[in-house]
Amino acid sequence: MTDQKKSAGNPLWQKGVSGNPSGKRALKILTDRLRMELTQHPERVAKIAEAVIAKAEDGDLAAATMIWDRLEGRPLQTMEINATTTMLTPEERRMRVLELQARLVGSGTGDDGVGSQH
Repeated sequence: MTDQKKSAGNPLWQKGVSGNPSGKRALKILTDRLRMELTQHPERVAKIAEAVIAKAEDGDLAAATMIWDRLEGRPLQTMEINATTTMLTPEERRMRVLELQARLVGSGTGDDGVGSQH
């Protein structure tokens, strides 16, 4: 065995150097066009803002939500995590997988996840 350590990752890429330095820019045709129009015509921005505010004042929930989201930020989404599967021993996990497979086969479900209908 040599004194050199085996390097992890792709040997063709130099560590810390992007393989795509200029990057591929996402196509945002509509966004780019709107940005150009609104930059060239700032009076349109004022008209749009006034229209959204007026709709919100008239009770338009979508307009009110849009304003709220822009000013306060969108609310954080909560997520409930059931950690019981991570607490299982390897043998318990194996048994659980077998149980779920048996249920899948017993339900008449094929590989596509859709139950067969006769």
